[in-house]
Amino acid sequence: MRVTDVLDFFARCPACGYAAQATAVERERADGRTDATRRIGCALPCGWQDEAQTVYTIDGTPGVR
Repeated sequence: MRVTDVLDFFARCPACGYAAQATAVERERADGRTDATRRIGCALPCGWQDEAQTVYTIDGTPGVR
């Protein structure tokens, strides 16, 4: 598993209006696929978080997303 900050994410928290932040989580599965999800939340402790969004799934075939 690899967790990285999404540096080109520019959105605002819908709860308080402050800047939001995003984190990408990549997981390699036992069958060779790699799934990536994006988690979005408030950069302040207001507590808002969005549902995790699947960004892409790679099934082991080059170029397939």
